[in-house]
Amino acid sequence: MAQVTHFFAGANSGDGFQNLFSEIVDLEDTYDLMVLKGGPGVGKATFMREIGRSMEEAVKMLPNGQSSIM
Repeated sequence: MAQVTHFFAGANSGDGFQNLFSEIVDLEDTYDLMVLKGGPGVGKATFMREIGRSMEEAVKMLPNGQSSIM
């Protein structure tokens, strides 16, 4: 069975924002890393839901037989 580790990816502290992003991905080999964060009720889930809907619509507009927009 795989080993699972749970931890906070980032948090505010007395010394400012601290993160463990380098523990999740190799930042040197990462072209683009986006972290969606915000307080409760600011629209994170709504934003992600709209991205999903937009991607579904983009796939529907593809010519027949294609399954990728890239």
